[in-house]
Amino acid sequence: TDDQIKDMRSGLAFIEKAGSVGHGGALYYLALLHLNGQAALDIPACSPPDFVKHFDAAVESGDSDALFLRGHSFYEGDSGYPLDYGRALADFLLASDADNADAAISAGAILHRGHPGVPQNHSKAFELYQHA
Repeated sequence: TDDQIKDMRSGLAFIEKAGSVGHGGALYYLALLHLNGQAALDIPACSPPDFVKHFDAAVESGDSDALFLRGHSFYEGDSGYPLDYGRALADFLLASDADNADAAISAGAILHRGHPGVPQNHSKAFELYQHA
């Protein structure tokens, strides 16, 4: 309905204002809006390189959810990020340091199995699982 779209536009204005002053959570959600697009708000889906630009701003703010998702993107080699297990682990560890339990588990899994460029480290993996 028109009222719902008006409310969505009002909410978007608040998120954009928060993002303009570097709020990590706002930058995270704005990047996702640009990745997926939002027809009701006239936001088209962006290209993977544009998403990377938007998303890296959220990561640079230190947002743990953004760090976790970027780590996952490096792990899978998707959303405009290359496959890079070392960078995935680095992002997961930073997010884990910010108490993101999912990131601690993901970092532990990488270290438990080992991956190209990342050797196994069972004791560090166990420590990360305990932290989660």
